[in-house]
Amino acid sequence: MSNVSQAGFFASFFIGMRYAKVARQHKHARSTPKFLAFVNFFSVLGLTLGVMSLVVVMAVMSGLEGQLKDRMLNLVPHILIESEEPLQLPPSILRSQSLYHEAQALVQTPQDIAPIVLQGMATQVLKNEIELDRYIVAGNFSDFASDYHIVLGAALARQLNVTVGDQLRIIVPSQSRYTPFGRIPLQRLITVQAVYQMLTNADDYMVFMPLSSVQKFSRNAPTTQRLFLTDAFALAEVSRFLAGMHYSTWREREGAFFDAVRMEKNLMSMMLSLIIAIAAFNIIAALVMLVNEKHSDIAILRTQGMPNRAIMLIFIFTGLTNALKGTLLGCVLGIVVVYSMNPLLLAMDAPISLAVDGDPVPYILHFSDVAKVILGAVGLCLIATILPSIRALKVQPSEALASE
Repeated sequence: MSNVSQAGFFASFFIGMRYAKVARQHKHARSTPKFLAFVNFFSVLGLTLGVMSLVVVMAVMSGLEGQLKDRMLNLVPHILIESEEPLQLPPSILRSQSLYHEAQALVQTPQDIAPIVLQGMATQVLKNEIELDRYIVAGNFSDFASDYHIVLGAALARQLNVTVGDQLRIIVPSQSRYTPFGRIPLQRLITVQAVYQMLTNADDYMVFMPLSSVQKFSRNAPTTQRLFLTDAFALAEVSRFLAGMHYSTWREREGAFFDAVRMEKNLMSMMLSLIIAIAAFNIIAALVMLVNEKHSDIAILRTQGMPNRAIMLIFIFTGLTNALKGTLLGCVLGIVVVYSMNPLLLAMDAPISLAVDGDPVPYILHFSDVAKVILGAVGLCLIATILPSIRALKVQPSEALASE
């Protein structure tokens, strides 16, 4: 960049910074009409509120998605492979694997009957991999007392009106035996040992039993390998190691639900981005009014030889200054709201979320998301400054100075 270009650039920058102070100048000054200051102030305020809302919503939606991922995908096998032999996969992909068996069944009490999914696995797997202890709300899950004890969800327990120590009848329609009275499904009385609550749809149907019990219900059907991945969403990376094998993944069960959560997050972000777009339009209006107010200044600068590019940069810098003020202030306020939201809700005794761990609202603040919001808002405002900057080039020095 030549010295002349540098001088023009810095001149545009300092003039733009001076024009950007229009909202803070004296209300009776001729160069800053009150209505122009009003529009400029509310364009920055609208941008601040839009950015703050977007940061808060993205943090809460990410927290909800992470909470659901932590709970639901801890229960649902990431990958099931029809093999009793352990697989050799890179430790960076595979967190753990264990023997597993699953059966569809019915659970019956004198009051009601409900469909369930029997998940059979070792007690240590339930404790160490799934960490089911964290969600036990009744009973003792230190160990299964015997083969025919179960752990069921709180929603299912309420539906069946049972508690710890009560007996249920498990019926497996796929397994039956022939008797003099005809074909009778396999059934057995079992005892409720504990009740868990994850506040997901798994509470309605998922029941845990020792692996040996579920195998007996299924007449010693072959077990499968239950794979726990380091990242449950990295299925594409794992699939190349499983070529030629018959397997199923968690997406076949819960994929539609997580897609719906992701779509909801994107739609809410898009709707809140409209607030930022409206603020950008207000910046256009404020800059157009500023251009009309500064006709004589523009005319003088052009008669003194300032190039068109430098004239445009003046109003681009003015718009960007307001954009940066609103965006950075909105991000700071958004981060403050995110981190102070739970203490405030707890102080007001207003829990409003799914959480069972004491926090009213789940949130995960990804600073990459904050960076995207900043870049998106500033980029949108930068585009909004182009039209008023071009309008400034249409000012004719002779006409502007003749009217003074």
